[in-house]
Amino acid sequence: MANEQSIGFNSKEIKYFFSLLILSLQLEAGDPSESGLFGIFKLQLHNNLYCFKASHAIVKLNGLSLNIKSVYKNLCISCSMDLDSCLALLNMFLRARLIHCPRERTLISLDEKHLNTLLQPTPKGLDIMFMFCIKLGITIDQMPSVLRSPLNSMQLFYFERNSTTNRLLVSKSLIRLIFIKLMGPEPNIWDPMTTLEPSVSYEDKLRRAKLLLGNRPLDTTLGDNKVSGKSGKKSNKPGIELQANSWDDFEYMFENTKSKESQTHHSPLAHRFFNNPNSDSNSQYYVSSKGIRLFKNHKVVYSGHKKLVEYCFLGKTMVQWLIDCTDILFKEEAQSICEYFIQEGLIQHVNILFGSVSSYNRDYSKFHMDIDDLYILTSEGYRILDWCFQEPIEPNIPLVDIQKVLNDPAFFYLLKVHLTEELCLEILMVYIEIEGVLEKLQRLSQTQDQPTSHKSVNQCSAMILNIYLKYLAPDAVHNINIDHATRNRVTQLIHELIRNHTTESFKYVTNTNVLINSVEISLKEIKNKMSQNLTEVPRYEDENEYEVEGLDQNDSSLVLDQVREVFNEIKGKMYTLMQKDVLIKLVNSAQFRKRYCQIAT
Repeated sequence: MANEQSIGFNSKEIKYFFSLLILSLQLEAGDPSESGLFGIFKLQLHNNLYCFKASHAIVKLNGLSLNIKSVYKNLCISCSMDLDSCLALLNMFLRARLIHCPRERTLISLDEKHLNTLLQPTPKGLDIMFMFCIKLGITIDQMPSVLRSPLNSMQLFYFERNSTTNRLLVSKSLIRLIFIKLMGPEPNIWDPMTTLEPSVSYEDKLRRAKLLLGNRPLDTTLGDNKVSGKSGKKSNKPGIELQANSWDDFEYMFENTKSKESQTHHSPLAHRFFNNPNSDSNSQYYVSSKGIRLFKNHKVVYSGHKKLVEYCFLGKTMVQWLIDCTDILFKEEAQSICEYFIQEGLIQHVNILFGSVSSYNRDYSKFHMDIDDLYILTSEGYRILDWCFQEPIEPNIPLVDIQKVLNDPAFFYLLKVHLTEELCLEILMVYIEIEGVLEKLQRLSQTQDQPTSHKSVNQCSAMILNIYLKYLAPDAVHNINIDHATRNRVTQLIHELIRNHTTESFKYVTNTNVLINSVEISLKEIKNKMSQNLTEVPRYEDENEYEVEGLDQNDSSLVLDQVREVFNEIKGKMYTLMQKDVLIKLVNSAQFRKRYCQIAT
């Protein structure tokens, strides 16, 4: 995308840098630099929790250094860039709604005059960081307390992206699915006296973490057969920070951050006028489940003509929701989704109601988001909404092929949701990750350039090791069900790969199955994009490392060929399992049947 090329970072890298920054800041609930009457007033309002100064963030980015405890391995990450690049990156976070200024909510750009400005992670930013920690396998005792705070109130919709171009993967079905989510389960009518919107509960976040991380003690070291016991007992004393070494402790930590007075959770950002659709605040949504804010029985006036519209909404409100409540970071991407809503006949500009009276010097087949651009639902838009949809008593759902499910982003999303609920998401994830490795290995076999080939061998090896640790090792976090012979064969090939690798590729550690996961954090690639700004090459280090004598690259290539063969077998087995077992359960689930009737075209 042009917007990404112009700034030198893609969406994935921005999310990584943001998550690493917040991890390194070690934010506290209160800001000790604030004192006096205003400081007391601020803490009473609860809207400046976990804040940090812009200057502090710039200093951290200027020399980013982190030691991360992971269920895969303890990682040491360091990266430096010049101060101008640090400020530019901070502005990216601000425009992407990952941070905001709680004292100046309309602030959308930082410069040298804003070095003392207080900034705060948004609910969107915290959900992205939450998923980053889970994906990396960061132990709960290393997760910052801000992730256990009421600020972490959002559950985003995550788009799939093309692995090569980083473009959003969309289909007609996905556009309809996003539209249903955008409009919410019922009309979200804005009124200053409306009850505040409840946020995602800690129980939901905990359940989500359990499903994604796997139900295992979090201090277990891969490769060791022995699981360490709990480091301490639960304490009822306030102010004591517990180290969570098991899911029991994790549940306790979440339980003790909840309000004991009510089971309804509200974001500290919530207040009566925060919800105003006409607001120019940089970040406006702290929950995604309610949908965009609508005007009801709104009087529209155009050239002296009046019409009463039952439901309408601003174009900018749709863009705001898409940026706040999904993992989209750029306004241009959000606007493109809104264009699809128009193309699919789900919404139309309100001026179309005035027919010949309306000025047609604007193309209303295009999306507009000026301050007075109102949109209404079409009959088709109404039909598919959760608050209007009439599900057939006996829905006619044709036999769906698993390949169609995998190829369509909407059905792929529904499959992920279903497998997560069924506690077997690893079936799909190992299939997708192996498919990614096989594509890289295919390109590698066609590469003639020696330096490029060497780099690709290293990348493929890291991806293979990552898959092995997560899914195929005997003590893998998300252990998939494969036969003993196949597992042994993979393990033997992994050891061959380790022996054949040079020290430039990765560092091998003393407990054999634990290796650096350089795939999950792609900071190495950033040097190529901002080489003129980076003052220090991002480097990955590991504890207890020793060098391994490297063999000829041809030896590694031979092993990779054998890995490709066995990975193809595992991929085929997962595909068969999904086609014969998973697909039947998916199609028969009530949620899928309803969504299919709503979004199928």
